Amino acid sequence: MQIISSTIQELLNLKDATDKFFRSQREEIKLKIENLIKQNTEIVVPELIETKSFLYEEFIVYNNSLIDQIDSYYKKVIDFSTNFSKFYKPYHEFNEDQMLDFKGNANMDNNLYFFRTGTKNLVKFDVTLLSLTEIQANINENQGSLGAACQLPGNKFFHYGGFDPYNTTGYIIDLIDYSLLSVPPLRVVNHASATYFEKEVYIFRRI
Repeated sequence: MQIISSTIQELLNLKDATDKFFRSQREEIKLKIENLIKQNTEIVVPELIETKSFLYEEFIVYNNSLIDQIDSYYKKVIDFSTNFSKFYKPYHEFNEDQMLDFKGNANMDNNLYFFRTGTKNLVKFDVTLLSLTEIQANINENQGSLGAACQLPGNKFFHYGGFDPYNTTGYIIDLIDYSLLSVPPLRVVNHASATYFEKEVYIFRRI
């Protein structure tokens, strides 16, 4: 894309330079002819020496037409370059590995998990398909919001605590068969977040 932008800019610069050249040539010739007319000097063009006349008006019209043609030409070139940049594939599409790396930010796959507030329903949100799936978990308590939650290696989901209703329980849920492992009692946790790092779960909560 940078190459295309640079090419368009170079074409614009060339157009400006060409316009300036033709305009300066026209003004220079116009000035010379006006001086010759004031001096009542005969205008002789070598190629037309036999006729000894010069069609000044036609010459001006011709130069103006060249400027218009150049404007039209550069407009077509710029339009083509703009349209070309729209369908030209960006270079990263040719990378060999097109797999998304969700592990780079502590997510273990392309799904986000949370409990629907006031229920036992575990919700899976697929970030690629933008779809929601709900599973009723085999737990004893309805879950609140703002509990500490994160994914774990091995297709596991950690969840502890919650607000409205308050919960002081937690689970590690298998995301394949949805079996449960209870988490030992911790301090009251709500308005919190959690993350997995090097075989440990770290909980950040409001003080």
